[in-house]
Amino acid sequence: MIVNKKKNGYALIYHTAHGFLASKIAKELNFSVRTQYWEELVLAICAHDDQQLNFAEKKYLSKNGIPLDFTESSDTVWQILKRMKRIFHLVYPKSLYSALLVVYHFNFLYGHLRKKSKLIQDFFLQQKKVEQEVLRIYSLTSEEVKSAYDILRFCDRLSLILCKNEIPTGHRKLEINTSILDKTYYIFKNKKNQITVEPWLFKENKISLSVEQRLVNIATFSNEDSFKSALKQTQPHLVSYSLHQS
Repeated sequence: MIVNKKKNGYALIYHTAHGFLASKIAKELNFSVRTQYWEELVLAICAHDDQQLNFAEKKYLSKNGIPLDFTESSDTVWQILKRMKRIFHLVYPKSLYSALLVVYHFNFLYGHLRKKSKLIQDFFLQQKKVEQEVLRIYSLTSEEVKSAYDILRFCDRLSLILCKNEIPTGHRKLEINTSILDKTYYIFKNKKNQITVEPWLFKENKISLSVEQRLVNIATFSNEDSFKSALKQTQPHLVSYSLHQS
C-alpha cells in the first residue's frame, strides 16, 4: 500500500491501483517502442503488484498505530514467497509470457534474497523452465523478453513516482530509470510548471492519467481491525495527472 501523509490523516493508494496506472502509462507509449505480444505485456504490467493487501498475512500499522507505506514495511522471506506465488498463479492461466515478465520483476525486487533463502532460490530455479517454454512457444529471444520487461520497469517506476508525489520542485529533474531502448528517463516540471518526461516517448504531446486514491482522516489507529474497517468505509476519488511534452 502506498501511504502519503496528509495534515489530518493519510492518502492511500492500493498497489493494485498503482499497477493499473502503470498499464495506462504503457498504453500511451509511442508505437515505435512497443514490443511484440503487446497485450501480454500490458497484462503483466497491470497485474505485477496485485495480491498485496492481506491483513491475515501481515501488519499495516506501525507500533504507534500509523499506516505503513510499502517502503517502511519489512516482509519476511516467507511472506515474499507466498505473495510471489499468488501473483504468478493468478497470471499464469491467462498467459505464460505475462507470468514470465512478472517473474522478471520478482527477480529485480527479490533476486538478492537468493543467497539468503533456499526457498527463494528454488522458486527462481523453477521459473527457468517457464522461461525456456516461453522462448520456445513465442519464438522469442532472451533479449526480446528483456526489452519487454524494460517497458514494465519504466511504467512501474513512473507510476510509483506519480502515486507518491515525488516530482521535485524548482524544475529539478528526477531520474525515472534506465530502461526502454537503454535510455535514461527523467521527470520534472518545465518552465510552465507542467509535468514532463525527458526524453518524451509517448504517442501524443499531452497525456492524461488518473488513479484511485482513498483519504482516511484519522491520525492513528488502535489496532489492525480498526484500520481495516476505516479502509472499507472510504470511497475512492480520482487523482489526475497531465504530462506534457516540453
